[in-house]
Amino acid sequence: MSYADWGPPPDRMSGPVVLVGGSDRFFTGCEQVAEIDDGYDWDNDEQGVHVSLCTGPARPWSRMWGELRHFY
Repeated sequence: MSYADWGPPPDRMSGPVVLVGGSDRFFTGCEQVAEIDDGYDWDNDEQGVHVSLCTGPARPWSRMWGELRHFY
């Protein structure tokens, strides 16, 4: 989550976006392309998380950046 401290990308940046977990409501045209599998079936926060490729942000980055940062 420290990556968020660098601030949002410029609003002109439109994608693509790799989304790991989280909500695709912030992005347009998301398609699941993978699922995290550690190969050991360990019970952790990452096991089974979806990875999606999205075509871009649904709103300007500067307006939604604060909503994107969250902790599980």
